[in-house]
Amino acid sequence: MLRFAERTGLTPASIQQPLAQAEAKGLLARDLVRAWPTEKGFDFLSDLQALFLQD
Repeated sequence: MLRFAERTGLTPASIQQPLAQAEAKGLLARDLVRAWPTEKGFDFLSDLQALFLQD
């Protein structure tokens, strides 16, 4: 997460809600540096990715 803004042009705050939703659903794990799909997240990768798409 350290280079997120540098690489995407977005603020880390812009993905906090999808990160929290994914974590609550057990699709994502994270620490202060990175986020990664859980085993369940890999099984439902399309659902995980959809959380981060803008409407």
